[in-house]
Amino acid sequence: MNGESKVMKKLHGIIALAALVVLAAGCTQEHPFGDRATRPVAFGATAYWENEAATRTEYSGEDENGLAINTGSQYERIDWVKDIDIIRVYCQSTTGGPLLDGKAADYKVTGNVTVQDQKSISEMTPAGADVLYWGTGAHVFFALYPAAGMVSEQGRTVAAADAKIEPVAGTDNAVVITGKLPASQTLYHEGTSRVYKPDMNYAYMFARSSVASPSSKVTLPFSPLVTAFDLTLKAISDDMLTTKLSSVKLTSTTSDMSASQFKVRVNATGDATLTEATGTGREIVATIPDGGVMLSPDEAVKLTLFALPVNQENLTLTLTFANGATRTLALKRGNAFIPVPARQKVYISNIGVPGSIYYLEASGPEAAINSIGDFSYFKVKSFRDQSGEDQPVGWTAEFSVNGGTTWTATRPDWLFGFVDTDATGSLTEKSYLLKVKPNFGAHSKQWTGATTVSGNMDEDSAIDLSMRNVMNGAISRSTANCYVVSRPGYYKIPCVYGNAYKNGAKNEVAYSNSNPDGHALKKFHNHLGNGISDPWIKNNGITLQSAKLLWQDAWNLVRKVKYEADYVYFYVDPETIFQGNALIAVLDDSGRIAWSWHIWVTDRPGDLGTKDIYYPAPSFDKHKKVAQVNVGWCDKDDISAAPARNVQVRICQNTSGKTVTFTIRQNASSVVNSVGYCTYYQWGRKDALLPSYGIPWSSADHPQWADPDLWGTAGVNDRLFYKGNDVIQQQSLAYSIQNPNVFIVCGFASRADHVAHNTNNWCATRYDNLWDAEGTDYTDHDVVKTVYDPCPFGYKLPNKDVFNGTTTTGRVSAVESEFRVSGGFDNGWHFVVHNDMNDTIFMPATGLRINTWRVEGNTGNGNVGGVGQKGDYWTGTCSSGNAENPHELDFLFYSDQIDINNGTGTRGWASPSGPSRMNNPRD
Repeated sequence: MNGESKVMKKLHGIIALAALVVLAAGCTQEHPFGDRATRPVAFGATAYWENEAATRTEYSGEDENGLAINTGSQYERIDWVKDIDIIRVYCQSTTGGPLLDGKAADYKVTGNVTVQDQKSISEMTPAGADVLYWGTGAHVFFALYPAAGMVSEQGRTVAAADAKIEPVAGTDNAVVITGKLPASQTLYHEGTSRVYKPDMNYAYMFARSSVASPSSKVTLPFSPLVTAFDLTLKAISDDMLTTKLSSVKLTSTTSDMSASQFKVRVNATGDATLTEATGTGREIVATIPDGGVMLSPDEAVKLTLFALPVNQENLTLTLTFANGATRTLALKRGNAFIPVPARQKVYISNIGVPGSIYYLEASGPEAAINSIGDFSYFKVKSFRDQSGEDQPVGWTAEFSVNGGTTWTATRPDWLFGFVDTDATGSLTEKSYLLKVKPNFGAHSKQWTGATTVSGNMDEDSAIDLSMRNVMNGAISRSTANCYVVSRPGYYKIPCVYGNAYKNGAKNEVAYSNSNPDGHALKKFHNHLGNGISDPWIKNNGITLQSAKLLWQDAWNLVRKVKYEADYVYFYVDPETIFQGNALIAVLDDSGRIAWSWHIWVTDRPGDLGTKDIYYPAPSFDKHKKVAQVNVGWCDKDDISAAPARNVQVRICQNTSGKTVTFTIRQNASSVVNSVGYCTYYQWGRKDALLPSYGIPWSSADHPQWADPDLWGTAGVNDRLFYKGNDVIQQQSLAYSIQNPNVFIVCGFASRADHVAHNTNNWCATRYDNLWDAEGTDYTDHDVVKTVYDPCPFGYKLPNKDVFNGTTTTGRVSAVESEFRVSGGFDNGWHFVVHNDMNDTIFMPATGLRINTWRVEGNTGNGNVGGVGQKGDYWTGTCSSGNAENPHELDFLFYSDQIDINNGTGTRGWASPSGPSRMNNPRD
């Protein structure tokens, strides 16, 4: 039999097969009762495949009555193909065969093929020179179609390994048949017919017949050895008339359907049972040849698939079309899946491929995006109702910047990080991230440093920042909590606690000391609240897993943050490099931040060179070294205004053609005149908090411009700084490390009525040496840098008397007549660094983040105050003058007052880190 037979006009149905075969060899006049050893066996073969009323199919297209297959048909005939079909016969009692020790031989259909009822009848002759001869006693014959070596009209040869019949050891009454059923099956097509025929070399059949004594003819009743599925497909909606059917797939959730090899045991009773299968799969797929076929509501497309001889259950049929659309149909009768018994053939008649009811919803952000640039979300729900089953449908976005007059797949460049397409879609509303670049005009400030990547082109060549100082000079490993970057490219940071390595060696005093003070921290805590025992984070019983960007104050400044092999990597893009700051973090295997680092990008690292501030009395012979800018400093900048802008987004659903449009808007920007800005720090914490935008405070014009817009909501952002609760909620050191971008709101005691019990502190426990490991009192001594110090390597928080030289008297509180300054107040003071009035250092009035929670119940949230009016710089020294309430020392100035050692503030405020003052640039 062959799928390309001229007799086989159609290919659907339950198989009914018959073959009457007379095999003649040698002398045709030999007496039927002559010598058995010289008398060849003559075979006649009959077979049919029973049909159920609901599972009819057709191969010949005719039933047992010679009529076209219809609802009353019980059988369908499969016709033999002359000169093509070969059958292998085995019998333990015979002799003379060329196979299996003389017990098997192949026979070819060579006679005329005729039809008798449901039978296909033909004569057969030996396929080779040898035939089977009668033996003694009873004979049990087994037969297999197709035989190895048979060549189909498609030119495919049945491999010997694919089709075999072998005896079961120890018995004459059972055989094992070996076959192959690939998951990907080939269909054949001729002319304009809408019938796609299977490769009949996989339409395995078998026969078993027993005779008590030699006979003039042995009848072999063939039965199918595989399960077959015949499908007729029609379109019943317009949307399926426009695209070709490309492939079909039949899937079972419970039963294997294909195998690279399978074995079936046929017993003496003729029962066939699958005993072994390898390389199995639960789906079979057939690709439609000639580029597919267009479905029609009038004439069905017909095709056949073969599956393993096991009971098949929970079946679904998936149709794939040339445009990527799919239809998935559950093979059910009513609400129940149709069970398919092993070795049956299911006729699935007139499958209507319906159109779907499509659903598409989409929406953009309701509010306009801030002019400073931000991220938001848009939402899409895209699915279809396919025969009562909801299925997600993909979509693609288009854009218009002229009110919908024209549309393009290219989005405007200011719409950054937008998801342009989702091939999957979703049954429920799904959120997609979008980013919008700043809507500013021209900057007066320009990047003056390197704008090309040189040497550090990729991760493999990333610069290890712990091996470079702030001037990019080579050093022995020295770690910090702040690293300075002055050119683009790839960088990496070792996952070492800040300042725990110094000049190539462990700097143990930074995390472990014997400070005798009652409020001293002896073992500095990590993010788990445990004492740090080793500089490397991983050597403290911590497994690191990932890294991420927490915030940045310049657009697209730091990208490609990742953790790998004890390092955090990041990339500074030459296209977007600018003065700015970023905070990146490494996370443990529970998703908690284990440590974080401040990345300070500046084109003026030379400003970190030092100047000497001399003591005023008696002879200006003592001095302190200071850097010329604050940690995280970004220069003043004038930015022109920009008008509002918008883009329409059209979400186009695949297949259906449905669309939904929404608009993304961004606010206009005003002229910005920034006096410069820097990062802020709550006293004793290591992490930079987001700066202001350097707009001088004005109650009329800019109460606190841009700052409230930078507050995010905890847990939903990866860039913006966010605050803690608006309640008195002191936290642990571990909490501050795990939440480095949280401004911790705590209680504040006003200067007039200090409240006892650590009220001024963001930390629930009072520690007076967080920035000065060996600090014990309110004296002028060298600060010993800790793992919480926020300065780059070579710098540290200043000690008590660093700022004495800003006045002529050195008094703690000085009036304007005592200032050692050049010129008037200019959003800060130009302090004279020694007797030369032309040699100055500028200290800007950068303001601070104020914690305004007071005992009366007024709430505060850490907004910036005093920009352009007030300078307030931390020192590393803590005052122990008040046993109940801790005070830190800071350098405070206004336009008319300087407090060299102010001790009336609160650790809950966030101020600059004392412009990175240092006593020794190598510390």
